[in-house]
Amino acid sequence: MSGNCKAEVTGMLLEQHKDAVLHLLSDPHLLEEQVTFALKTLQEQNMEETEVSDWSDAEDAERLGEKIFSLVEGLDPQHAHDITGMLLEMEPAALLQLLSNHTLLQAAVQKAQAALHPRNQTLST
Repeated sequence: MSGNCKAEVTGMLLEQHKDAVLHLLSDPHLLEEQVTFALKTLQEQNMEETEVSDWSDAEDAERLGEKIFSLVEGLDPQHAHDITGMLLEMEPAALLQLLSNHTLLQAAVQKAQAALHPRNQTLST
């Protein structure tokens, strides 16, 4: 595992809630599972980046939308259509960044969720 990959996996694991991170540190088997999952996610993202670079204009928007939707669906299946629609209003370059950086995608999805459910912000904090 390269240094950059180690940093990305560590970052992905540390994005979790503090209690979840502490639980990972106390359970080596669970930590190994989470690291394996993070590595798989990074590999999928790298494959998607390669696929994205081969697109043409007409197909770009549709394929980009499908890729974004599949990732958003993994984060929020109930609101994936609405959130994807909101994200697709972004510039294509920004959308490509979301495909290649799971942290940015999660942040964008959280912003969209907050816009969809503004009342829940005050209830969940």
